[in-house]
Amino acid sequence: MDIRDQLENLFTQAIEQAVQSGALALEISSDSPLEPSLERPRDESHGDWASTVAMRSAKLAHKNPREVAQIIIDHLP
Repeated sequence: MDIRDQLENLFTQAIEQAVQSGALALEISSDSPLEPSLERPRDESHGDWASTVAMRSAKLAHKNPREVAQIIIDHLP
């Protein structure tokens, strides 16, 4: 398992914990999992990894993407 896979697993766990705790109101099922899919940003000043999971799930959660991102961060181990 490479670093990308490990980080994606951590993000997936954080999202699942946020949903279970009620902090993030999303319907996640095995039919429609919410995949964090990390990628390298084009601009290196934006960090080592990037994900659009907060932007993709913001509408479903009825929150702005920054709030969703902070909730995910708060649930990272």
